Amino acid sequence: MTAFVVRALTEADWEFYRSVRLAALADSPECFGSSVDRERAFPESVWRERLVRRNQFVALRDGQAEGLAGVVPLDEGTAELVSVWVRPQARGHGYGDALVRAALDWAAEHGCRAVHLSVVAGNRPAERLFRRHGFRRQVPQPPGTSGEFRMVLRLTPADAPR
Repeated sequence: MTAFVVRALTEADWEFYRSVRLAALADSPECFGSSVDRERAFPESVWRERLVRRNQFVALRDGQAEGLAGVVPLDEGTAELVSVWVRPQARGHGYGDALVRAALDWAAEHGCRAVHLSVVAGNRPAERLFRRHGFRRQVPQPPGTSGEFRMVLRLTPADAPR
């Protein structure tokens, strides 16, 4: 397999981000809280604002996006890992791990003490990915999480990248 890179997207990447996000929604609609039709209708300003509010990472191989992951700061010391997706033909090659690591590195660098995420019930590959990085199911589950479950990772200063 050709080497790949993970890089952060900027507001200027909004069109590229839009195309990859729509591909993710088309491929795995059951895993996201949105739809292709809904997001296809978003104006440019929404796509730009997303890239301002969150830290969106993309895994690239030979210029092609193989996956996405975002991390959204929630409040002092907490962030949420969102929109994790890897193109079906690229699964099992380390893209998901690299994307999660980039998001967790960002969270640690910015002083987050915890990172949360939601997983659709039954999505065992996603749960295994997140468990490899130390996430554990939140018990008890927060209200309103029917059909999905929450996971949390507590970060320590030792988790910050060097």
